[in-house]
Amino acid sequence: MHGADRDIVWLQRDFGIYASRVLKLERNSLEHLLQHFCGVTANKEYQNADWRLRPLPDEMLGYAREDTHYLLYIYDLMRIELLSMPKEGEHLDAPLVEVYKRSFDVAGFNAEQLAIVAGLCEWRDNIARVEDESTGYVLPNKTLLEIGRNFNMPITAHKLRRLLKSKHPYVERNLGVLVSIIRQSMQNAVAFEAAAQQLKMGRTLNAKEQIASNEGAKVLHPEVPTDLKIANDGKKS
Repeated sequence: MHGADRDIVWLQRDFGIYASRVLKLERNSLEHLLQHFCGVTANKEYQNADWRLRPLPDEMLGYAREDTHYLLYIYDLMRIELLSMPKEGEHLDAPLVEVYKRSFDVAGFNAEQLAIVAGLCEWRDNIARVEDESTGYVLPNKTLLEIGRNFNMPITAHKLRRLLKSKHPYVERNLGVLVSIIRQSMQNAVAFEAAAQQLKMGRTLNAKEQIASNEGAKVLHPEVPTDLKIANDGKKS
């Protein structure tokens, strides 16, 4: 399960899109995307609830399902709009390619950064299992990515502490261990060169392939989620 405040970040990262600004939407939040594309008002009752609870109450399980129910549908609609948009200039990339490039700028990592993130993820997972805590509590995704993405990689406990914008108990207690992991990961960066290159090339090529495959083809609109279909049918009748 996840916190709803990270939905739009994961929409960018996992689906490779950074489309709301290219589409010039009013806001970049999932709440706005739900309203804009689906006419649905987001329910944020459990947005800041403690998702470490086990077992999760039925109300929270229902909230999690509803909160992710429209993501693929929204992705398809945004992709279709981007495919239909003309280039803003002769020497500029098509909008969909531009989105993939921006997405890589936000979420992409070079080999050294990938190595650091992999090392930190392994440490986080081990601590979470031993302490029976969520990985997000041990080392939040946002903090993990900030460490990995930072160009002046921390190599001392002091630099690492300065990089962190908030205190996390497990991080504070293991600063020395984390510094050692970061140093060792940087030395192993060569093992991630191929993955980093594949990640970088894959995003742009994927966008260009989608554009090429859609040239001259009839655009197929995605299947409307069941509850939206019922709502739309009701309006028509």
